[in-house]
Amino acid sequence: MLTAFEFINVEQLHKKNSALLSFHLSRASSDHILNRIGMGGPSWYLFARAPEFIIASSKQHTLLAPIATTLVALLMSACAIYAFSAMGIIRRVPFLKSALVVIAIICILRGLLGFTIVIKATQIDLWQLVASSVWLYVGCCFAIGFVSLHRFQSSTHQSV
Repeated sequence: MLTAFEFINVEQLHKKNSALLSFHLSRASSDHILNRIGMGGPSWYLFARAPEFIIASSKQHTLLAPIATTLVALLMSACAIYAFSAMGIIRRVPFLKSALVVIAIICILRGLLGFTIVIKATQIDLWQLVASSVWLYVGCCFAIGFVSLHRFQSSTHQSV
């Protein structure tokens, strides 16, 4: 399965909308990792904090675990494609602005939800703290990317 790494044009990374650059690299990395988790078996799912039913599926060698992993990797790849499009690395994809907003909201909410779980917990869960920080950061990158794209498009429409 191709990962987002195969779609990165290194010469284009410095151009346009640099707020999404770190997202590209983080999503490409996690997409790559997710594709490899399926090969690692139950211990990898456990390490990645997958839900119990996914770990059980992996132990029982049913199709649920690899299908779920593939779906998550595809969603991350779709997010990377929207980010690449916003940066101008690839051509414009449909619903670009809407997708950037939706992705930003989902990531920010997930990040904030994780922080509330960490605050309410009796012990600090370092994994949850790091994961929530990454989700929040990525959400902010998408929000900044949307604002940058909106401003860029507004300025080009006004100058025409």
